[in-house]
Amino acid sequence: MSELESLGANRLHDEIKAGRSVLPLLRDFMRDYGSANVGMLSGALSGSLALIRSAEAAGVTFEIEGRSIGPASGLAVQLTRAFAERDLMGICELTKIVAGSIDGLRSSGAINFDPPKEPEAGPLRVEVVSLPARETSTAVERDEKGNIASSTQIERDRPAV
Repeated sequence: MSELESLGANRLHDEIKAGRSVLPLLRDFMRDYGSANVGMLSGALSGSLALIRSAEAAGVTFEIEGRSIGPASGLAVQLTRAFAERDLMGICELTKIVAGSIDGLRSSGAINFDPPKEPEAGPLRVEVVSLPARETSTAVERDEKGNIASSTQIERDRPAV
């Protein structure tokens, strides 16, 4: 994905997160049709189609005026053909269909960019069933008055016999 395509996809996500219709954004990107900046439109449409594919995988179907719009893969093919044929009217019509689908998903709450919340875990129960035999050695150093100046205690696993 190019930098402009990433920008287009990110702007699309920003609009959805803000609860706004994506059609004005897509129309704005369409002004760049035929220029070097058309990548923003391409990225926004690709991002939209990915969201539609995800919704389809979850069992969502899309209809406009009582007609099924078909699978996202079909929309992708139609958009690709419209771009290849430089069919601006076709691109506009398909963009309206994509925008309507995304806006429908957004308004129904079917699009969620927040990561799923992990269940809060309570304290884990830990049970020690056995420990190896231990060996402790202590070294005590005393000063000239007989007071403890320092001590070192080392504990380690006892070697298996």
